[in-house]
Amino acid sequence: MAIIALTPITYTSIFYVSTSGSDSSGLGTLGSPWKTLNKACASVSQIGSLIHVTAGTYWETLPCNLSVGVSIEGDGAVSQIMSSKKSTYILDGAITLASSTEGTDGRQSISSLKLNGNGLAGDNAIVVHGRSNVKLHDLTIIDFYANAVQFDGRVGPWGTVPATYATGNELYNSSITNCSTRNASNRSLAIGMIAISGQQDLLIHDNVLTQVSRPVGENGNILEAIQGNNKGLKYFNNKSYKPDTEGTGGWNFHIEHWNSTGGMEVYGNEFWGGVAIDMFSSVKGAYGYSWWIHDNLMALRSQIPTYQATGMIGVDIEGTTEDAIVSGNHFRNLATGVIFTLQFQTVHQKNIQVHHNIFENIGYADGSFSFVISSDVTGASMFLEDVSIDSNTIVTTSGAGKPNGALLLNAIGTAQRIYLRNNIIESAGAYGYIVFWNNPGTIDSIYSQNNLLYNNVNANNP
Repeated sequence: MAIIALTPITYTSIFYVSTSGSDSSGLGTLGSPWKTLNKACASVSQIGSLIHVTAGTYWETLPCNLSVGVSIEGDGAVSQIMSSKKSTYILDGAITLASSTEGTDGRQSISSLKLNGNGLAGDNAIVVHGRSNVKLHDLTIIDFYANAVQFDGRVGPWGTVPATYATGNELYNSSITNCSTRNASNRSLAIGMIAISGQQDLLIHDNVLTQVSRPVGENGNILEAIQGNNKGLKYFNNKSYKPDTEGTGGWNFHIEHWNSTGGMEVYGNEFWGGVAIDMFSSVKGAYGYSWWIHDNLMALRSQIPTYQATGMIGVDIEGTTEDAIVSGNHFRNLATGVIFTLQFQTVHQKNIQVHHNIFENIGYADGSFSFVISSDVTGASMFLEDVSIDSNTIVTTSGAGKPNGALLLNAIGTAQRIYLRNNIIESAGAYGYIVFWNNPGTIDSIYSQNNLLYNNVNANNP
């Protein structure tokens, strides 16, 4: 787990913004403040400076570009920045911290402030580009159309691996509401409440993140990283809220991450609604694991009435992924707890551990087709190897809402060395606790050992 050492920033000078100030005649002092944050950001560039935004509501019509080493502080949510700024490209926010050299040491923070997108008129709230050591904390961010916070470590083309990763960035103790879209016509924007790329050892913790109020199908991701290329993420002690479902065909992620290179740790969070975590193409690199997902609650308010193609999933392991650990979590009312999704040519997943989790009431309310742990194979070939499912507790309803089984192996290609050991499995469903689906391929070396079975229809269905 992460050990956080907070180093306070000391300020060499303090400048002031006030609703009673003047941009034309103000000096930025306490007795002669400026009127807008734009004026302050344009005027202050000395490293170690602080811009203090006093209580009040500020209508900002021009961008606020913050220099390296300059911080912004408010008096809490009573210091409100209203922004209707449209973003012509991804790296363009109401407040932008941008450097042309990767890994530039920002040595700055934005804190104790409210940012308001004015009913979705503003696109992006805060963009951090090419900078390290930027702390965002004790913020309230509401009603931006596409994005609340971006941490983008690259200065090259969108989606590339940075030569120098951004390090030391952090988002904590903040509340973010209604700042994410999945509207396909706006893919030029970095959609996702928090969008990250090119980050190393990023900390995101102790936040409340809510995205439930858009039309069906348009509530975007909480953490968006389809451009990915991050490592060493610590995401912990957050509470996030999505709709239970986004309707037929509507994906509904809390975390969607592609192309991680190790050390991704997610723990102590509550994920309400939708799909909690989707990891696509993950390797461990120099770390001991690619992902370690532990001690989280992943839940729906209640079971979904009937089958939906996009599913309500706890952990979705996609693409070529190795050395992932899912342990100590509580999965409740979901359609599927953990799924191995292999949908592309010559995909492999190996060295996956699923252990000491609680799976409670998994399935659909009408008993539609579902499994507690399953593999989803629609590609030409796949390799699923060295998967350990150990010491879990699976307790489901004895009524219509129970799943069809505990473990589904659906193979096109090869599935081998799959271990199901020391689990407690109650009421796993009509097909039995292990089901081998009849697809062409090889299923070899499946071990079922020391499991305690109660009220299952069949022992297995080989």
